[in-house]
Amino acid sequence: MAKKNDTINQRFINLYEGVNIVKNSTLIERIKENPWSYHYQAAIELFLEKPFTGHGIKSFRVKCKETNIETKIVSEKNIHRYYGYRACSTHPHNYFLEFLAEQGLIGGLFYLGLFFLIFSSIYKKTYTQKEVFLSITIGSLILAIIFPIKPSGSFLSTFNASILFYILGFFMHSLKSRTI
Repeated sequence: MAKKNDTINQRFINLYEGVNIVKNSTLIERIKENPWSYHYQAAIELFLEKPFTGHGIKSFRVKCKETNIETKIVSEKNIHRYYGYRACSTHPHNYFLEFLAEQGLIGGLFYLGLFFLIFSSIYKKTYTQKEVFLSITIGSLILAIIFPIKPSGSFLSTFNASILFYILGFFMHSLKSRTI
């Protein structure tokens, strides 16, 4: 008989118990103490250690183990809410925080610059109604993907990022060739 996988048990079968605990928490506790927030807190801590240059590309997975939030979570004998979730992962699950933790302010400014470049390109002077429609449609799609405060995958190593790069390349080519 096959042994039950503990991870599946923790994530799905014990989920109901965790939901009941969270329902009785305050809003601040729910925001601060959840698996995604742990990733965000670790990324912010790494950013504050090296605010200008960051720790390097794809360093979150390695440097995260040294953060205070991860040490706190690991040292607790029973993580009562999320059954083994940790602050560390391969990425912080937010593009902007990934840039800040790994490339510092330089990467963060690059990311915000990309965001505002696309945003301003949408409102750039266009000549036909079709160009306006395509510009707004494709630009809005890109902005929705890279919006700085939404959860996301890793910018450099997920399937979603490859889709983003494809759409971004199409958008930039279209701007250059004036088809948008």
